[in-house]
Amino acid sequence: MNILIVHNKYKLRGGEERVVENEEKLLSSHGNTVHIYTRDNRELETYSIIKKIKLSLEIIYSFKTIKDINHILKHNKIDIIHIHNLFPIISPSILYLAKKHKIPVLFTLHNFRLVGGNPFLMRKGKINEDSLRNRNPFKEVRYKSYNNSYMATFFLALSLWINKKAFLNYIDKYIALTEFAKKKFIEGGFPENKIEVRPSSLGEFKKINVKRKLKAIYVGRIAKEKGIKTLINAWKGLNYPLEIYGEGKTKVKSERNIKIMGLKPINEIKKAMSESAFVIIPSEWYENLPNVLLESYSAGTPVLTSDSQNLKNLVEKPKAGLTFKMGNSLDLTEKAVYLFKNHKIREKIGKNAYKEYLENYSPEKGYSSLINIYERLANKSKK
Repeated sequence: MNILIVHNKYKLRGGEERVVENEEKLLSSHGNTVHIYTRDNRELETYSIIKKIKLSLEIIYSFKTIKDINHILKHNKIDIIHIHNLFPIISPSILYLAKKHKIPVLFTLHNFRLVGGNPFLMRKGKINEDSLRNRNPFKEVRYKSYNNSYMATFFLALSLWINKKAFLNYIDKYIALTEFAKKKFIEGGFPENKIEVRPSSLGEFKKINVKRKLKAIYVGRIAKEKGIKTLINAWKGLNYPLEIYGEGKTKVKSERNIKIMGLKPINEIKKAMSESAFVIIPSEWYENLPNVLLESYSAGTPVLTSDSQNLKNLVEKPKAGLTFKMGNSLDLTEKAVYLFKNHKIREKIGKNAYKEYLENYSPEKGYSSLINIYERLANKSKK
């Protein structure tokens, strides 16, 4: 198949970028022709004031996107367009072009932005589902839900409002990463018959044969909604080492038993994960399907997550980890000590985690589920 993957990159590299890269490699390795159209939010750092004002309008409809995509479509017979993120530079303008050329569109819902402009369903540091019920993106302006900016949130809301018909009618299928996420999008007004649950594709991320150590690691964005402050507070009373991998706006620093590793190559992450006693995911929002969870499972490494409902479902059902009360550093400390002191428990949980990876998240499973959706959409468009 000829596939066009579309993704607006973020300033800070995160899980979505990894998913896009993994799926491009996965599709290409099976003989598909993959074209990628990306724009990078780091471009904004070089924009003049006038260009930033112009961008505000391009969030709604980008003529550059139309020009670029038209060029791709002119020189390639694209069977399907798979979108991961459109904002702010690419814009929903691509949806109208796909409709014009009668090319089916698939959209992966990595966050909740399309529901009403609030990507994390959080307000003042707490989970808040108002946008699911109100479905009015302009109500998010007062809370600066997009990039902590009144103006950015207003123009995003305007784009969602003006392009509402395109999002509802010009996208043939949405991918929700979990059953929990699907339920939330339906509550937010998305048509149930257009949402299909499919986990993100994981690249070849297998356990490295190294000796386990009595240490824990965190891998991800250094951000408040990720629960990083709760994690730091929990670890102050522990004597076991903790390594934190990643970057972000929230400032953290190394302490006696906490080492800030920064952004590291994937091979170093693999090694750290394979030798750790467990991986911690302390998220305080409705985390969708973090790559680190799948990577932990593939390494046979137990996970300790917050009991945010989605994570709780993903961990407790396969018995692949433990959960602690979200935002409760004391409970996190107690659960961490329990895992450190019980080798046999960790070993059993690790085996369950690897089994869950093989059954649901391996590259083979990822490819078969994705190509199945592509083929169904392509065949439907030909009728």
